Amino acid sequence: MSEKGIGVKQQELVSFTKTKQGSLTITHSSGDIVSNTIGHLAAIPLFHLPYWTPDAIAKNPTIELAKKLQARWKDVPWKGDVLARIGNTSLVGDIQRILQNEHIGGPFSFQTKDSAIKKTLAFLYKVLAIPASVLISAQAKFLRIDHYNVFTNTVNVFHPRLAVGMHELGHAEFYNKEPKRTLYALAGHLPIIHSFKEWKASSLAMPKFLNDAERRDAVKLLEPAFAGYLTKDVFWLAFPFSPVLASLMGKGGIPLAAIGGRIWGIPYEGLGSVLGGHAMARLYPKKEQRFGYVFDGKDPKKDKKYFHGPHGTQESARQDLQDHQVYESIARAIRPIHGSSARNLF
Repeated sequence: MSEKGIGVKQQELVSFTKTKQGSLTITHSSGDIVSNTIGHLAAIPLFHLPYWTPDAIAKNPTIELAKKLQARWKDVPWKGDVLARIGNTSLVGDIQRILQNEHIGGPFSFQTKDSAIKKTLAFLYKVLAIPASVLISAQAKFLRIDHYNVFTNTVNVFHPRLAVGMHELGHAEFYNKEPKRTLYALAGHLPIIHSFKEWKASSLAMPKFLNDAERRDAVKLLEPAFAGYLTKDVFWLAFPFSPVLASLMGKGGIPLAAIGGRIWGIPYEGLGSVLGGHAMARLYPKKEQRFGYVFDGKDPKKDKKYFHGPHGTQESARQDLQDHQVYESIARAIRPIHGSSARNLF
């Protein structure tokens, strides 16, 4: 395996962390013309207003954000070649990763070295995955969509808030550790399964924030998003049995579903819940309970055993890990490009 991940440009490399069975590669680039023009404009009504992140309008994720994500996720025992692109997507890179599918891991990983059946499956997978991944990547550029691509085992982050990148890497860890990851990938957009995956991504991310202050800031964004997803799933489960919903969807000329069923990028059936999620994240009395993780009230920066390791230094913590867990190659510094970025969809 290349010591920078598959489908990665050397000049964009921030860090490469090797594990026993895989690696985590973090890259950063904010020079995408499409996402920095059309994408910024589209992200304002689609994402920033509903999720209330006006401070992130026209901002790009920084290299400092990329380094924070690397520090919080590098100790996960990644089993494949996981790539997190911060600030951009790459059509060419995604195609390269699909063509070398047997090396990247992820939900769909067919070995081409074995039987004729497996070779056939690998070929069919590539035929189907390449156009699908191209569409995903193109849509992400135009709308600045943060997402985890199951075909390429790749996280793409446009939003400058830490919570968004943490959530997307939570998706990557879910598939990394889930034995039935292929089934979840195939059924990923079915009602309730979709909400379950969104919940798991956030619950896996929460313990990896450094302190409760970061977690409380994160839930102000993650809870409204989850509320919208959950209501959407409940809506579509109830739709076949509800005459009222059926009349809304099927009468009046063009069914609402045919025009996308979205208001400001949020499924219209979940818009009220997004607003409710905002209220809950800010007013719910048990603020320490979120996504199955109870805040411990501790600041890990002051907890030597947690932050520094048993001997009290960052260097000793590094020595306490096995060699395969701490291999990191840091590329040359990349100067942050100031000037634009915004978006968030999970």
